[in-house]
Amino acid sequence: MSYRNLPIILLASILFIAGITILVVKGLTEWKQLILAEMNSYRKRREKKAAGKPEGRLDRSLRYLLETAWGGRVSVGAFKSITALLFLLFLIIGSAIFNYSTGLVMAAAAGAAPFLLLRVKLERERSRASFEAEQLVVSILNKYRISRFNIEEALEAVIEDVADLPLTRKMLFHLLIKMRTTKNMEEIRDATRIFAYNIGTNWAKMLANNIFQAEAKGMNVVVSLEDILSQLREARVLAEERKRSNLESVILVKLFCPGIYLVFSYFAIEKFDLGLTGFLYQQFMTKQGLILFIYFLLLFFTGYLLLELVQNKKFDF
Repeated sequence: MSYRNLPIILLASILFIAGITILVVKGLTEWKQLILAEMNSYRKRREKKAAGKPEGRLDRSLRYLLETAWGGRVSVGAFKSITALLFLLFLIIGSAIFNYSTGLVMAAAAGAAPFLLLRVKLERERSRASFEAEQLVVSILNKYRISRFNIEEALEAVIEDVADLPLTRKMLFHLLIKMRTTKNMEEIRDATRIFAYNIGTNWAKMLANNIFQAEAKGMNVVVSLEDILSQLREARVLAEERKRSNLESVILVKLFCPGIYLVFSYFAIEKFDLGLTGFLYQQFMTKQGLILFIYFLLLFFTGYLLLELVQNKKFDF
């Protein structure tokens, strides 16, 4: 091959490679656009299918719980996936270290833990919000009359003027935003249901229904609001008596389980002559001792969670 022809060959090769590269890149770009278009089309079809499918009661309850306790940062599907993953992970680990039955108990506890913790957080917020009942209903009733029975103006006035409602004002704010940004009655109904769910009481359900009726149908709900207020005032006396009666059960649950464990630990160390080192070894370095300790923790935290649910009793009638 003559060296005189080398520049021509190199130039032709470069042009050939450049042409192939342009064609490949163009083809890949077109394929990428087709794939993205298909993915978007698939996502829209799924969203349309989901929108047309009625939401189940379980999914709706989970959505309300996640929106209230976590601010909607986690979707229902993601929460279910996390729960299933925790269940499988602890089932595998527990079965490998101990046995299948212990692994199943550990998996059930781990899988239920996210829901229970969110539930406890929700009940605490519900309990605190429920005791704003009288002030909330009085404020809405007064502002409703002043605004000439315009429920949106009444809620806005409560949010702006009443400072003694730190929790329910926030709930009213989110409800009012939904009422003003949509005229879809189903979305407004869903927003009032979320408001009632956030408090979780009969009076909140009745109040939410009155707000919906006033907004959707323009009904005058003064009489209904006065009836709610009357029942709340009667319920206040009963709530004080119930609060005093719950004090004994709170002390019992908080002290009973740790006390029993300490008593048995003392007998194991002193009466059976194990010593502190021997007790710790038998408790944490043997399979049977570790299983018993895990079951004790499960019972203790189960009692604690139940106590939280009982202790955070809502103000209701």
